[in-house]
Amino acid sequence: MASIAAVRTAAPTVLPPLVEPAAELTPAEVERYSRHLIIPEIGAVGQRRLKNARVLVIGAGGLGSPALLYLAAAGVGTLGIVDDDNVDLSNLQRQVIHGVKDVGTPKIESARNAIAELNPLVDVVLHNVRLDSSNALDLFAQYDLILDGADNFATRYLVNDAAAILGFDSLKEIFQKEILSLRAKGSGNFEGTIKNRIQRRQRRRFKITAAARPDQLYPERTL
Repeated sequence: MASIAAVRTAAPTVLPPLVEPAAELTPAEVERYSRHLIIPEIGAVGQRRLKNARVLVIGAGGLGSPALLYLAAAGVGTLGIVDDDNVDLSNLQRQVIHGVKDVGTPKIESARNAIAELNPLVDVVLHNVRLDSSNALDLFAQYDLILDGADNFATRYLVNDAAAILGFDSLKEIFQKEILSLRAKGSGNFEGTIKNRIQRRQRRRFKITAAARPDQLYPERTL
């Protein structure tokens, strides 16, 4: 019992910051992000780090759409978007960043316009390409964090391995599902249980060497 109690009361691991803080916030930024600034875990320094961060989102579809909107609203300074598809009427049921007027246009352009409407302070970089083994490393190297919004396992494995080769983990779209699952089961210790599940998922990923390249591992995988 003592060992279990010790595990439950252990201090959470504090991850090092991904980026240095940007310059001081402008008065307009202070007003816009005022609710963040009063949160002790974020504060002015945290908001300045968000402003300096570069995040690449894979896909502007059902997973990428809400992620892009929330990242933009939060004040992430640079958002990259990888997608080579156009908006279809059937997308609007779940891909909330697009609207009726966007049908037929590239998803990355529709997403950029929505982000500009929500937060014009965010710099949006468009990558109108199909993610594959020939471009993953070059794209990922331009960013601090990768958010995997792909809808197929082949691309998810490619994203995971390319990110690992470059020395950082991709951010999977699993957190919301895990929290909903835990709530449904009545679990109280959300953070600890989610952390354990994520660690188990990470341990199950394929073993690769630092010298390996995605084109050697998965030449057929595309978004």
